[in-house]
Amino acid sequence: MKTRLVIVRLLVGSLAVLAIAAAMYRYCRMRSRAEEYFQPTWNSLRRHTDPQWLKDAKFGIYTHWGPAKNQSIDDFKAEKFNADEWADLYQKAGAQFAGPVSEHGGTRVVMWDSDITDQNAVKRGPRRDIVGELKRAIEKRGMKFMVSLHTFSPAESRMMPGGKAWEVVDKYQPDLVWFDLAVGGSLDARLHSGLYIGGKKVANRTANNYGGQEKEIYRKQFLAHYFNKAIDWGKEVQVAYKEYDFPPGIAMRDIENGRLKDLAFDEWMADVTIMRCTYADNKYHDPWLYEPGATFLPAKNLIDELVDITSKNGRLLLSVGPMPDGSFPEEAKDRLLAIGKWLKVNGEAIYGTTPWLLYGEGPTELKGVDVGLYAQDHQPTFHDLTDMMHEGKLQFDHYSQLSQIEYQPEDIRFTAKGNCIYAICLGWPGDSITIKSLGTRAALREGDIKSVRMLGVDGDLRWSDRPEGLVIQTPKTKPCDYAFAFRITTK
Repeated sequence: MKTRLVIVRLLVGSLAVLAIAAAMYRYCRMRSRAEEYFQPTWNSLRRHTDPQWLKDAKFGIYTHWGPAKNQSIDDFKAEKFNADEWADLYQKAGAQFAGPVSEHGGTRVVMWDSDITDQNAVKRGPRRDIVGELKRAIEKRGMKFMVSLHTFSPAESRMMPGGKAWEVVDKYQPDLVWFDLAVGGSLDARLHSGLYIGGKKVANRTANNYGGQEKEIYRKQFLAHYFNKAIDWGKEVQVAYKEYDFPPGIAMRDIENGRLKDLAFDEWMADVTIMRCTYADNKYHDPWLYEPGATFLPAKNLIDELVDITSKNGRLLLSVGPMPDGSFPEEAKDRLLAIGKWLKVNGEAIYGTTPWLLYGEGPTELKGVDVGLYAQDHQPTFHDLTDMMHEGKLQFDHYSQLSQIEYQPEDIRFTAKGNCIYAICLGWPGDSITIKSLGTRAALREGDIKSVRMLGVDGDLRWSDRPEGLVIQTPKTKPCDYAFAFRITTK
């Protein structure tokens, strides 16, 4: 009897110890989690860092699609929309993240199951949860899911607590949220008006329209809410924006339909439309939504842009507008499949890479001036600037995609991963090529190189490291149709 009593007391004591230990663990975990959470202050939000998945992901796809500006949502039927077919196409194109424009333009129609507005695709029009269907299809294929908010309605805040941005985050848990317009400083204050250049109010301009519709406190509150939700979800997330909407180091900046001239020290993104600008009413414009008669960028140009952007610490978000019924134009499919085919051969030089010491070398130089400074001195209209870009006078910064660049075989872009440097020639180099930046008087020294290969070709290539550059004998056959990547393995 005494033995049983001793055993019972030991068990009770052990359970008590375990309960205390569990309580202490929960307390410590709660305290640890509390320390992880963000406060709605810029100092606290600066602790947020770029997700590793977004550092590694260099190519994404999103879709401008919905009722036209002057079309009733009830006439938007989306009868051929198939989320699985869309996601299959994204996957075949080699995209690592993808998603829809969840609200666009003056229509103020949202493409998700909203409790805030009846102007949504579930209650009207297609009567389908476009955002939800795409989330399931995209994530099922191992890609990260993004949403974007594009609005021209200054009377409504998306970022205020309980607003549309909060709702879409809470309901769909996206990995990336991209704000196109109406956050704050953004493109309007810099490009259209020239009032704020490089984060500074221009002294000789009397106008003062920087703020946009989103109060500063709403921006802080939304970011803290989203980043804290991500901690609860166990996800790494990011926000993308245009210009001076948030302090540096908190989110990722985007260059709209353009490129940067130089290697950037911050991670950035370019959102680029796959369709060529057309000429209408004597003004150039970009078709983001599908437009009958629009032409499509050649696969070579798209791949060259992907390589150039990657080498400069960026990633490409390609806009592909489906037709109103939800099907993709054949030209768009052809371009996406061509990118995917190229990435199957050369993805090693793109995915998971970092920038190298230099982004590139070669004869092609981007023309132009800083657009913000130009706007300050000349006070051009928006169409004046886009005309100049289309004519090739401004070839970097926002909207510079209007000026297509034809790169040469001597134009080389660099990326790096592990103990490898990748040199990507934006054209077939011929029987041999000399890469000046890899000469023994440049970045490398004699004996640094172990081997050289061209991706997609079996076997090492003949090479010699010289003061004037790394000289490589190219293979007899081309492994792909466009840019050609050398893997230089160092010791």
